[in-house]
Amino acid sequence: METLGGVRMRQRVLLLGIALVMGCALVACGDDAGGGDQVDLIKVGFAQLGDSSTWRVANTASVQAALSFENGFVLTYGGVENTQATQIQALRNFVKQKVDIIILAPLVETGWDEVLQEVKEAGIPVLLVEGTLTTAVTGAYVAWIGADFTNQGEIAGGWVKEYYPGAKIFELRGLPGSPAQVERDRGFEAMVGEETILGTGVGNFIGIEAKTVIEKALIDYPELNLIFSHNDAMALGAAKAIEEAGKIPGQDIIIVTVDGSKAGLQALVDGKFNFIVEHTPLFGPQNRRPNPQDPRRRTRTPIHPSLLPNLRPNHHPNRSRRPRLLDDGSPRAGQLEVLGRSNLSKIQSK
Repeated sequence: METLGGVRMRQRVLLLGIALVMGCALVACGDDAGGGDQVDLIKVGFAQLGDSSTWRVANTASVQAALSFENGFVLTYGGVENTQATQIQALRNFVKQKVDIIILAPLVETGWDEVLQEVKEAGIPVLLVEGTLTTAVTGAYVAWIGADFTNQGEIAGGWVKEYYPGAKIFELRGLPGSPAQVERDRGFEAMVGEETILGTGVGNFIGIEAKTVIEKALIDYPELNLIFSHNDAMALGAAKAIEEAGKIPGQDIIIVTVDGSKAGLQALVDGKFNFIVEHTPLFGPQNRRPNPQDPRRRTRTPIHPSLLPNLRPNHHPNRSRRPRLLDDGSPRAGQLEVLGRSNLSKIQSK
């Protein structure tokens, strides 16, 4: 039989999940029967990654807004150096601090068994965000909030397969072993076929590293005419390498990417990118129940106002995978086609 304390902790985890996804103002009130005005703040330890990308910065800001002091939470950070070792140390520090709940954005999928067993023995529930993990520890986490990375890869690959079936592809992968890298790679390959990929390179989700990779790839694979990048930052680095090689990104070499950052959308409008699968860092706004009276209720993909003139009337990026924006109907550079469907954040109970 579950104890009263266990029930209350599960209620807190549920509140935390709702706060992250909905961005609601949540306050956990004290348990004292006569203390209606007493506020029992929920102590949260967040093992986040670094801020090397605009996506991660926005993700951190979104969590901070949802789990603010005003909403009934005390948020502590750790593991922000982009290494699994610092994340593991952060989890152990959270155990010592006796936090109520731990949020973990796992850098990689494996290698968590020992520390997750320690957290479990301390009786602290774990909520995974963004990435998933593989562990032999039963009941290691209570829920997961994130995007379907495999589906993101499938959407990107499906677009390539439909519009560039004979493409000579180079794949720019993110951090090896990370959930985003493993699953986007899996989904993309399933759609285009392993035999269509000339080569792969690791850019670690960092633009300057990706630029170096593509500089070499353009020499090693002179026939390559399409790049699939696991995020916008790397795609921007690739575009710069292409330009410096005397070619035109978006025309001579097609660029397909995942994210939908401001810089990425601008590159799409400028014709340097050809297709973006959106990966939002903002869990809350993406999942609010739309107002049924709002004529925009079908559109879940946020579009920057400066880009609206490029959209056709009544075009909703969420509805279709087909590009519609070029006057000649070509799926080449300059189309504004951002898909949010793969990326709607979800809560999945363990």
